[in-house]
Amino acid sequence: MSELAPSRLLFSGAGQWWLPASPSERRAGRLECLVDRGVRLKLTGSFGDIEQRHTWPDVVLGELDDGTNATLLRCWRADILELCAGSAIPSDARFAAETALVGRHFDSPEAAAFESVEVSYLGLLEWLGPGAFSGRSRNGAQTWHHTAIPNLSISVGDQVLGLKTAFAADEDPSVWLNHEKLLYLTCSRNQVLPFSSWRSGFLALIRDFLTFAMRQDTPPVRIRAFPANAKPEEVVDIYLYGMAHPQDEVFSRRTRVLFWYFSRPGSAESALSEWLAKADTLESVRVLHCELLRRPELPIRLQFLLAMQSLEAFHRCTREGVYLLKEEWEPVIQTLEKAVKSAATGGLKDSLVQRLKYGNEYSLRKRLTELVTEYKKGLGDTEMPVGAMVDKRNELTHPKNPTHPSQAEIEDISLLTELAQALTEACLLSALGLSEDFIRDRVGQEEQCRSASDEWKRRHP
Repeated sequence: MSELAPSRLLFSGAGQWWLPASPSERRAGRLECLVDRGVRLKLTGSFGDIEQRHTWPDVVLGELDDGTNATLLRCWRADILELCAGSAIPSDARFAAETALVGRHFDSPEAAAFESVEVSYLGLLEWLGPGAFSGRSRNGAQTWHHTAIPNLSISVGDQVLGLKTAFAADEDPSVWLNHEKLLYLTCSRNQVLPFSSWRSGFLALIRDFLTFAMRQDTPPVRIRAFPANAKPEEVVDIYLYGMAHPQDEVFSRRTRVLFWYFSRPGSAESALSEWLAKADTLESVRVLHCELLRRPELPIRLQFLLAMQSLEAFHRCTREGVYLLKEEWEPVIQTLEKAVKSAATGGLKDSLVQRLKYGNEYSLRKRLTELVTEYKKGLGDTEMPVGAMVDKRNELTHPKNPTHPSQAEIEDISLLTELAQALTEACLLSALGLSEDFIRDRVGQEEQCRSASDEWKRRHP
């Protein structure tokens, strides 16, 4: 039996386990997939001398007691601290794995390839928009009908993204409020890809999109993968570290405006298409901003630096950001390099020459000023203290006398971080093709953003 609370357990099953090269050497063990610990396998015994060599298996195969096949990918010893401490090798091995695939055997990570993947999320009731349900009473009984569930089919390159729900007509919508129904996103491609490619591609993009929309981490509650030409019984259930539990509570009060927009005909298709189409262009912005949303426990100074780096990355990704055209800059830098080489020697000369290579690029202050000017309407009455933001960033990246921040400094940095995040959000919403009026409703007029702006003006009149 698991020692953890059942509510944190996604899957559990006992069975026989072996390495692909040694199918006759089987060991009894229990597989557990946990929300906060990922994939764990506890064996009775071990896989021979593989642990002695400290080389962990890429693949472990298993057959559960009910006959279901299972594959664990990229395994390592979960009790590695005991091994590193030089203690005796435990007789019962405890493994962790990057991925558990329940339903089929795969002899290598590359062989675990799929034609499409279906991923399910909780807490997306707002996607349905206001007035998504209509009802009528007949003989005292309520009959419900959904009116705004979008049927998405988005093609971007070789990806086809679809949206469906488990919601059925005439079903009481309270089942959604009780988190008993899920929203499914399905992606198929024109080629069969290893799951590692799905994970770093489609799954990462969709999770980032929902994190951005929800302003908090939004992990999937279920992942199912479909091999090419698979029979229904060959569908594979996939478990990873960091998934959510179907009974988890989802707090999404701040998402309504964005999801209500998506309930309008064509708007969700347009926004998601842009998100997928600009995945490469805006990758650095997306990764930085979503990491900040997922990690509210980070030290406030690091949060601020991530927020500032997101803004600089957005400007670099969407604008050239130079003072002179290339043909105009070349004679200028040649003259400057010549002067430096004649006036300086050694390391100083090399340092100055390297700095000149970036001399034509906009400063961070100018980049932020451009962004604030462009999104001024979307930001509404929100004041962006660009000078203070840049000065604080320079102070933190080039500290002269590092000290522990005072309470007043922490509060100031918190306000600047909120404002920097608001500007990043306005930039990304604009990149998705949303209007200035919508951005103002979503960002500039939001209470938390306006409060941060007002408090900064009060503290620094």
